[in-house]
Amino acid sequence: MGKRNMLAVLILIGGAAASFYCYARLSHVLPMSVPDLVTKTEATITQVHTPMVKKGGTTSDVNNAVQFTFHAAGKTYEGNTSIRGRDKAPEVGTKLPVVYFTSRPDIFLQQAEYDDLPRQLRALRIMMIGFALAAIIVPFGVMKHA
Repeated sequence: MGKRNMLAVLILIGGAAASFYCYARLSHVLPMSVPDLVTKTEATITQVHTPMVKKGGTTSDVNNAVQFTFHAAGKTYEGNTSIRGRDKAPEVGTKLPVVYFTSRPDIFLQQAEYDDLPRQLRALRIMMIGFALAAIIVPFGVMKHA
């Protein structure tokens, strides 16, 4: 097998894998787009880690590691996020709005991420189709010029 044919096969496999990853992520998050299947609650911030400003950096370059917990279906669930900006670090005990999948509370998003969900789903669909098309079309172009 020639080098170009091998490149075509690698492009085909890579594009198919990327398309499948987008499909898997889409199928995991898509049920949360139905408002009747999610529940909104508030999480409590339990821990905030704010690192020191690095030499030559500014306070806006600092990423604060934030851990939070919320209660659903008789259990406590933990999550974490990163908030950029040393001056934007929340206090421990502050409430954080969270949206979780009612039948599986271990699948949850922060309210801001949930509000952005339609854009994320659209982007995943476009990427899935783009990778699939690239996996089909590009190998033919590579083999044609062999």
